[in-house]
Amino acid sequence: MRKEKGITLIALVITIVVLLILAGVSISMVTGKNGVLNQAQNAATETQNASEKEKMTMAIAAAQMAGDGILTTDNLYAELRKVNDRGILTGSPETGWSFQISGKEFYSIDNLGNFAKEEKLVIENYQRVEYIESTGTQYIITDDIVTDVDKVWAELSFSQVGDSFVCGNPNNYGSTGNYNHIFISLSYGAKFQYKYTKGGPWKASGVVPTRDKRYIIESYLTQGRQYLKVDDILQVEGTETFTDTFADKFQIFKSNTNWGAKIRLYNMVLEKNGVRKRNLIPCYSTAEVANSMGEICPIGTKGLYDLVEDKFYTNRSPSGDDFTAGPIVE
Repeated sequence: MRKEKGITLIALVITIVVLLILAGVSISMVTGKNGVLNQAQNAATETQNASEKEKMTMAIAAAQMAGDGILTTDNLYAELRKVNDRGILTGSPETGWSFQISGKEFYSIDNLGNFAKEEKLVIENYQRVEYIESTGTQYIITDDIVTDVDKVWAELSFSQVGDSFVCGNPNNYGSTGNYNHIFISLSYGAKFQYKYTKGGPWKASGVVPTRDKRYIIESYLTQGRQYLKVDDILQVEGTETFTDTFADKFQIFKSNTNWGAKIRLYNMVLEKNGVRKRNLIPCYSTAEVANSMGEICPIGTKGLYDLVEDKFYTNRSPSGDDFTAGPIVE
């Protein structure tokens, strides 16, 4: 009889094992810690970092030249904004500066122009979070008189859109209202807008906010007139001249109790004449701390930490409810 030739079971098993080993080696070479994909990603990151470092070096050198060899906050800020137009600069020549380029990364800069990139901004006794959310009853009152702020930069979103006051002075909100930096009124087109002068006209942008979209808002005063930008696009150019003065404090989220809006704040910066007065970062306390009023707050209290003067602003509403905190910033 003629014998049939074929693959034995043992040979088949050995072949499969060898193929699996080869497949594992190939996958590891592509996706492993030292694999092709990781190496390509690392190379891209290194290239980006090198480019960013070169831009930082040039910006700091330009700021030094503008100040005849001396770094000033104004010159440094003007040049660094060319590197990252959404970056936030805080500090002074005496203490050095921090240039925040994202929620996790920032550059530390000394008065000689030396700089280093840091991966995490650590605030002792506080845990940074992505945002704090006001459901309408929670609000913050800063130490600043409202007319001592001529520029507001804010990153925010809405988990629920409705009539809402974002920041400024909400007192006498109606026809005699004054100095509302950023707010939304559904009866006036549900758009980002401001009302600057007492009894003056409403100034609405062309942007209707949508739920869960993050916006960069800038409201600023130049030569007595107020302007409003949304996502770096000029939306409103004020025509009235501001002359009124108020003793009211600059407030955030005030008067939203009955309007139904829920606002998330990721960062807010207040300026006067180009100088940073507040750089407000969302966080919660990890130890008992004193807030801006000198009150002792328990662990877990949520609010805004000011990186300029190291103050912690907490909810001033008597409702008893606290802000809602977003995800932890690792």
